[in-house]
Amino acid sequence: DLAGCGEGRKRLPDGGPGQSHADKFSTIDEPLENQWSYHAVANVIRGHSLLRSFAGVDGDRVALTGISWGGYLTCIVAGVDDRFAMAMPVYGCGFLRENSVWKVGEFGKMTAAQSDKWHRLWDPSRYIGSAKMPVMFLNGTNDFAYPMDSYAKTCALVRSEKNYSIQLNMKHGHLFEFPEFFLFADQYIRGGKPMPVVARPVIDGGKVRTSVKSETKLIEAKLHYTTAPHEQNRSRAWKTIELKVDGHHAQGAAPPSEATVWYIAIRDERKAIISSELIVQ
Repeated sequence: DLAGCGEGRKRLPDGGPGQSHADKFSTIDEPLENQWSYHAVANVIRGHSLLRSFAGVDGDRVALTGISWGGYLTCIVAGVDDRFAMAMPVYGCGFLRENSVWKVGEFGKMTAAQSDKWHRLWDPSRYIGSAKMPVMFLNGTNDFAYPMDSYAKTCALVRSEKNYSIQLNMKHGHLFEFPEFFLFADQYIRGGKPMPVVARPVIDGGKVRTSVKSETKLIEAKLHYTTAPHEQNRSRAWKTIELKVDGHHAQGAAPPSEATVWYIAIRDERKAIISSELIVQ
């Protein structure tokens, strides 16, 4: 990704905005066509149209994914281009001015009007709720940029089919070491065996339970929780409660009442981790 640069990383005359934080946030009072998100979203949609125009491409089996800022863009594009067979944002989410790595450094420099304008135009929460394709969410518990509270609110907006793989302390980067990325894609693009789906957990009498829809054998189940505030997302410690797997069900001790966020993670025979939705308290 040359970000509008050519040979020797020199700016091209028609290269569009760069990818600095200033290009993404500080241009909010400029015309729309000068702003990074405008160009980035338009480029994804135009690239998709170009891809579908090729004779060797099955337009019904094109997926959308991106990592970090690419995950941010995936959340937006999923809501405005319904031609994709599935969408898979990795790390990215919305509600960035409420809690994210940019809350203080970027939104803190804006006036209230500028913050409202950026949120209205460019926050993924304004778009992802319109997604019609299945959306698969991948993130780590301690991501430095996209914290669990903002992430959970973003996931809740999706009304189409959705699934989750929230992983304990997953690194942030362009990583392809985890099988879930490919298994989610294969499910919708190649007709692969579906990933398990974990139902919303239920707490009753100090116990937690959930059911799992799965065509693969379930190997283990764990409940992960933290009691630290969401503002400490990157550094806060998580604790784990082992759950008992019984066929397509998992149960065990409930998280403490002071937990600020928790979820259940299931591992199947392919060593893939599938999660319940995040429960934010």
